[in-house]
Amino acid sequence: MRILLCAAALAAMLTSQAMAAFDLRITEIWPGNSGSDNITDDWFELTNYGDMAWVEAIDGNLYFDDDSFDETTADLLFGVNSIAPGESVVFVDGNAGTGGVNTFLWGDVWDDVVSPLPQIGSYEGAGLSGGGDAIGLWITSGTPTGSPDINASYPDSSGAMGGSYDTVLGSFSTVGNASGAVATTVLSAENESAIGSPGSVGAIPEPASLVLVGMSLVLLAAKRR
Repeated sequence: MRILLCAAALAAMLTSQAMAAFDLRITEIWPGNSGSDNITDDWFELTNYGDMAWVEAIDGNLYFDDDSFDETTADLLFGVNSIAPGESVVFVDGNAGTGGVNTFLWGDVWDDVVSPLPQIGSYEGAGLSGGGDAIGLWITSGTPTGSPDINASYPDSSGAMGGSYDTVLGSFSTVGNASGAVATTVLSAENESAIGSPGSVGAIPEPASLVLVGMSLVLLAAKRR
């Protein structure tokens, strides 16, 4: 009986490995400061909740559009070639290529309060409205078609005081929230910080660890027989 139980546990582990996949989710969106002066351009965070890396050369490119979800005008994301399991990366608007000035400015603003900085990519597309908007992402090796593979939205940011929208928590970021949000030391012309947790989200489930827990329970049951 013990041999059969151990074999079942091993089969479950192997099945889990065979089913390994990336799972990209939009976890944070920053549409700007509440005044007329924005510290940086718009940005959003993408987190891999899966147990396998997303690799651009293998899995396809990422394309962006706002709430119109229009595949014919979707813009290519640049500068991030892979996202490891559990990793969060940031894409900043305004650069149609890698290493543009907007990504460097973003890093200068956040590196005083976030260490290490996440990978920073860029795109040149529709801006994110303070009145509420959405992000749609396509993952494809060809031209984007149909509905986005990933999407997330946020409400009107009035009163958010420069806070990003944390899609995991379902609220605008405040300093010290469950995602570890911080405020930038750089201020806007209206003396407002940007508040967010770029590169950091709440606990991310690890599928592989769940398999190990299951194996432990099976072995414990076998030991008790």
